[in-house]
Amino acid sequence: MICALLAWALDVSALAPIVGGSVDAGDPAVVSIAIGGGQCSGVVVAPRVVVTAAHCIAPGLGTVELGGETANVVRTWVDRYYVGDVEHDLAALLLDRDAGITPLPIAAPVEGTVTLVGFGAMVAGGTRGERHAVTTWITTVTARTARAGEAGSTTCTGDSGGAAIDGNGALVGLITAGDATCTAASYLVRPDSEPQLAEVIAAWSSTCGTCDPCGFEGTCATACTEVDLDCPVGGLAGATCAVATDCESRLCVGDARGHYCAAACATTADCEAPFSTCTAATCGYEGDPPGIAGARCATNDECRSGLCDLDAAACTVPCGSDGSCPSGFSCLPVAARQACTTGGGCSVAEGGGSWLVVAALGFIARRRKAH
Repeated sequence: MICALLAWALDVSALAPIVGGSVDAGDPAVVSIAIGGGQCSGVVVAPRVVVTAAHCIAPGLGTVELGGETANVVRTWVDRYYVGDVEHDLAALLLDRDAGITPLPIAAPVEGTVTLVGFGAMVAGGTRGERHAVTTWITTVTARTARAGEAGSTTCTGDSGGAAIDGNGALVGLITAGDATCTAASYLVRPDSEPQLAEVIAAWSSTCGTCDPCGFEGTCATACTEVDLDCPVGGLAGATCAVATDCESRLCVGDARGHYCAAACATTADCEAPFSTCTAATCGYEGDPPGIAGARCATNDECRSGLCDLDAAACTVPCGSDGSCPSGFSCLPVAARQACTTGGGCSVAEGGGSWLVVAALGFIARRRKAH
């Protein structure tokens, strides 16, 4: 069911409408956007910043309708971890001028009454382009998402990127997905849960947008303490790394057998897959990390070095310039190159070579007796 919802959400022609609501003139911060020929909703959160759903962003910059006037989009930001999922379905648009609309503050959602606002249709396949609102309920809240609405009071085509507004007038969720019949509860992504978004809003609201090279000012700086959002996405949790800047987390840990991108933690509960333990404030593996030298392998792709000693069924690492290797490894020929490995070409996986040694010794002993 979730996969079907996400596949539907990615179709710009079937983006979420307000069902069971009425025409809304009281939420001017919720605006209509047009990007790449598609129509979505958005929310003004700073004088020149509109937030929307990441799946609304298409090639081209587009426009935003501001109460009868049009502003051009001059720059876009999409959550760097967005891969079609609801949890990271966040984007922001920088306008070429002030919206002239009071921005909505951002707050955390709680279960209870909420108003869903967007420019979608009232029924599946209906016309869109007019702001509608419906008061309903948030029924579920997770770390990055929420669910709101039910059959008869939910969202449908064109509402994606629209607002979930609480009783204090704060933006507590962006509409991201529902179902094609516009009857299921809507999925909301929490704009308060993503520190990247806060950084983007601050950078685009600053009077000195190019002061900090590590800020979101259009150029990639690789030597920053925290990842520069202008840089390409680095290694995620568990990825192979050589230095800290190879990792999104800026934590590259390991030893001479191999290094991987880790994550910061206070307790094990902070550690998500592929990690399972928190040690010294760093998420990691309970046993040896996969793919390091000595780990079991059957193909080169299973090894962080890209080289599996097929005879030893173990991953390798390159030998040092002086032929040095980690303790317990020897610098030997592996696939026509020198690599640190645990075997000399005669070992068999899982200790299976021991019976070969015994058999060979027995064979030699019998031949000696025969002579």
